[in-house]
Amino acid sequence: MGDPAAHAKLSPSAAERWMNCPGSIALSAKAPRGKTSIHAAEGTVAHTVSEQLASGALSLPQVIERIGEVVMQDGYEITITEEMVEGAEEYQELGLKLKAGLNRPAKVVDVVEEKVHASIPQAGRDLWGTADRLIYQPGNHLYVIDYKYGKGVAVEVERNPQLMIYGLAAMDTVAGKAFEKVTLVIHQPRAFHADGPVRMWTTTVAELEKWRLAVGEAAGACLAPDAPCNPGDWCRWCPASGVEVKGGGFLCQAEYRQIKEVTLADFEVDSPENPPMPEVDALSQDQVALALKWRGAVESWFKRVADRAMERALAGEDIAGFKLVEGRSRRTVSDAESIAADLTMLHGEDAVYEKKLVGLGKLEKLAGKKKVAEYVANGWITKPPGALSLVPMSDKREALPPAGSSKDDFDEVPTPAVSGGGLFAGLDQGEESKTVWPQN
Repeated sequence: MGDPAAHAKLSPSAAERWMNCPGSIALSAKAPRGKTSIHAAEGTVAHTVSEQLASGALSLPQVIERIGEVVMQDGYEITITEEMVEGAEEYQELGLKLKAGLNRPAKVVDVVEEKVHASIPQAGRDLWGTADRLIYQPGNHLYVIDYKYGKGVAVEVERNPQLMIYGLAAMDTVAGKAFEKVTLVIHQPRAFHADGPVRMWTTTVAELEKWRLAVGEAAGACLAPDAPCNPGDWCRWCPASGVEVKGGGFLCQAEYRQIKEVTLADFEVDSPENPPMPEVDALSQDQVALALKWRGAVESWFKRVADRAMERALAGEDIAGFKLVEGRSRRTVSDAESIAADLTMLHGEDAVYEKKLVGLGKLEKLAGKKKVAEYVANGWITKPPGALSLVPMSDKREALPPAGSSKDDFDEVPTPAVSGGGLFAGLDQGEESKTVWPQN
């Protein structure tokens, strides 16, 4: 993890962005460094806990003892939680399982938080990063493992640009190229994915070498003068997204034009007689589909603008039409031990403490699979249907039957009126943003 300033110019973790938008490299260098979010700080702490266990720096009992410990990370007080420790334990078990499957006599190497560099001429020394974990047996198998603690977006493993670059960098730096196969692994314990928290995709050294050519071409485009910007879903992770420049306007004009075109929003208009956004009920099905496609990038852009405005307001600048106020505050217990000791003397321990069943993860470890199956059969453990979501067709989950196919399933949803105006009007005549990399 570490200091963002120490990140590579062509960072593997940002490969999806810069391989699709070459101009984002130069613009990101001009963007001010914002404060790390509390979620990123939490992820750093979770990574540290998993690294300590996987590397053997701490034993499992020692890691468990850290539950409840508060550490300072990027200016935030982050509490080490049971969920972090459970994720670290699963991460350790994953490594043990992968190593157990490498049953050849050759030595198995297991390295954690390894700095690697990809040898790609067009990138020079600018393409490097720190791989979370590499497990390999020369002449046999290389595993490139990435631990992702975030729960907002489930990351796909197949042809994942970040991990494919790490695979190349590992072979160029520490592992060598003598492998029959290379497997990319993502362990993401908190984000739902149809394939589960651990996802794997296996490729070959030959396929990775083909990928090297694509990465080289993209790196060359990024480092060229006047590299073009190509807005897309990857904008949500760009440091230049939503950054306003002095004198008005935004640092990335390509993104700003795209946001205005997609939303048909006139940011200079703010009156009931001429609203800046179109009526949702007037959208056609095609317009709705395109709106959903761009939802992530648009929402991210507006959030970045709001975050920048807050930073400026906290620095004492005036934001026309807005003011800083204090929100509702809730009381918190800041010294639980002192309160518990005082009340225990007055009322006894049973009145002060409440017992509750351990979480499902620990329960399964205590009971074992056979007992858990009994609990399920008895109805003691149930799994209600998940909330309905509208997702892209590329999602691997099975589609639900259409409305009306079963009278017991869903109520009929009325079709909105079709209109030629409103959101995305005229976009279908233009060229949509295309994903340039990776090329299959």
